[in-house]
Amino acid sequence: MTARNHQIRGHRCSIMLPEWMKFHTPGDRMKRLLIATGKGGSGKTTLARNLAALVAQEGLDVAIIDTDAQRTLSKWWSNRQKAGGVPAISLYQAELDQVAEAIGDLTHDIVIIDTPPVVNAGMAATVRACDYVLIPCRPSPDDWESVLQVHEMAASAGTPVGYVINGAVKRASLNDACRLILVKRGAPLCPSPVTHRQDFVLAAIEGLGVTEIKNMAAAADEIRVLGAFIRQQLGMPQTITA
Repeated sequence: MTARNHQIRGHRCSIMLPEWMKFHTPGDRMKRLLIATGKGGSGKTTLARNLAALVAQEGLDVAIIDTDAQRTLSKWWSNRQKAGGVPAISLYQAELDQVAEAIGDLTHDIVIIDTPPVVNAGMAATVRACDYVLIPCRPSPDDWESVLQVHEMAASAGTPVGYVINGAVKRASLNDACRLILVKRGAPLCPSPVTHRQDFVLAAIEGLGVTEIKNMAAAADEIRVLGAFIRQQLGMPQTITA
């Protein structure tokens, strides 16, 4: 399917959820989550695909928008078509400077936007069009200094912003240093870091999220904490059970 009058291409995949799992966010507008930093290698795509898989599992109608020229998120979605038996996720592809205008034509519970490592006019327009900006930050000085540009952009636009420490290394002192620096910036910080794990790579190869694979419990728990954090920030209900 194609959003009306705009250059954004989309597809629908996989199985439909049973009726008891379906619920919607409060209000009459789709929630728009932007994952962005000005630095490459921060793990934006890893978080986008795992959050998408999680909220699809939880019963939301979720879409992902791939704005990165590498189309890594789109390749994951293509692998997902071969998995079978997984909740449906919609995929759209667009240039970053097209998203702000085209996103208004979409109708989902939540859309998650993956971005290239840029800080430009297209990013500024997309930030203004979204409900929340999630900034992943690896625990290194290069990262916690560079991500400030997107934070300032969101603050200028009046768009709420928060952080998650991504790619954390177990028992590393830099994790604590990063946490202290991000907390001082005054934006919400996800209470649990997302640890650097091979499980994220293995799940991606299959087109899945770590929450969809039984033997990836530690990684799945971290993504569930991040998912609950995002729900809280967006004012969405927490997960429901049958």
